[in-house]
Amino acid sequence: MTVRARKRREIAILATLSSLIFIFILMPIAILFVISFTSGDTMAFPPPGWSLRWYHMTFDMFMGRQQTGMVGNFSGSDRFLESLTTSIRIAFTTMVLTILIAIPAAYALVRYEFRGKGVVEQVISFPTVYPLVVLGISFLILSSLAGFTGGFWRIVFAHIVITFPFVVRNCVASLRGVSRSFEEVAATLGAGPVRAFVEIVLPPIRSGLAAGMLLAFILSFNEFTASFFLYSSSTLPFSMWMYTQASNDLNPVIFALSTVFIVLNILLILLVERISGRDGPSV
Repeated sequence: MTVRARKRREIAILATLSSLIFIFILMPIAILFVISFTSGDTMAFPPPGWSLRWYHMTFDMFMGRQQTGMVGNFSGSDRFLESLTTSIRIAFTTMVLTILIAIPAAYALVRYEFRGKGVVEQVISFPTVYPLVVLGISFLILSSLAGFTGGFWRIVFAHIVITFPFVVRNCVASLRGVSRSFEEVAATLGAGPVRAFVEIVLPPIRSGLAAGMLLAFILSFNEFTASFFLYSSSTLPFSMWMYTQASNDLNPVIFALSTVFIVLNILLILLVERISGRDGPSV
């Protein structure tokens, strides 16, 4: 066998394996997408027919129209908008607080050398490998011991821990592209540290910060595992509402809702990629 033939064979094997893995990953989403267009009243694959009725009902739910009694035994639409609003509030609060903490943390990691810096970087990255089940239980125990039973804020604090490493990495990558000499020049011209940061450092990294904020919002909105242990009856995130409805009744409207939010997540991720891929000013 010639070298060229061997390379072609290796490429064919790799392409086949990659295609199989790709199909394996996308198969559940594809099945969900197909079922969302079923004309039947229950989950069935393949569908007995095709219809947009579940998307019409999804639209009605977004408009706040009660669906009880209209979708088989599906009776959870009364808290749909409430849970969606709760998740948006949680995600927005998490996004703002995380970026406010991540910016000074990233600045310290990039601009200063100090003893234990490597340990700090490892500790910051720890939540990315920390089991979210354990994190949720830990926050539940901690909040109970502290007498802190408010579902909203304990979910926010847990989400900050989860999203913080990703946002810090984004900020660090952006800050490393800004030379410190520009801040030193600004200081010699009389600018204070805050003014130098706002006017010199912040403009070139704004795309990276925006991408980090969007990423924090996406991660927080979709987070389920830790929220499972921390939510309360008065603070029901959208992920928990979806889980409750899917546990009670796998109605096709759940598949239509899932498809809508998968598409929205893909669009947000593409927006993150577009923003983070922008070239800032050369500094």
